[in-house]
Amino acid sequence: AKALKANTSLTTLTLRSGLEPGDIVALAEALKVNRSLTTLTLGGDLDSGDLLDPNGLVALAEALKVNTSLTTLDVSRCRLDDVKPLAEALELNTSLATLNLPDNVDPVVQAEIDARLARNRAEAESKGAAAY
Repeated sequence: AKALKANTSLTTLTLRSGLEPGDIVALAEALKVNRSLTTLTLGGDLDSGDLLDPNGLVALAEALKVNTSLTTLDVSRCRLDDVKPLAEALELNTSLATLNLPDNVDPVVQAEIDARLARNRAEAESKGAAAY
């Protein structure tokens, strides 16, 4: 995680296993300052245990509030009981366009997340069009 803070070239990171709960908190801290990572995938075998515990989820959500480079986050292979912290982070985050979640997400929260992601995609498209 320390290396990610200073890294300016890594754009995709996949972490499937072998992490302790505190590692995700450290990763989230690095995401607050990293400006190159655009895709992050967390989780592996659902039967092997939780990679993203509640503390890690909250830390990740806090990082999303200030991160401006991450456009895709995949936590679909993590066991999550509550994704509301991610939904709340998307109130401030304008860069995340794709968020892959587990199938057990509350439909109301999923709709809220989908609306915010659609806003981010539309904003990114308008910025892209303005560049030409």
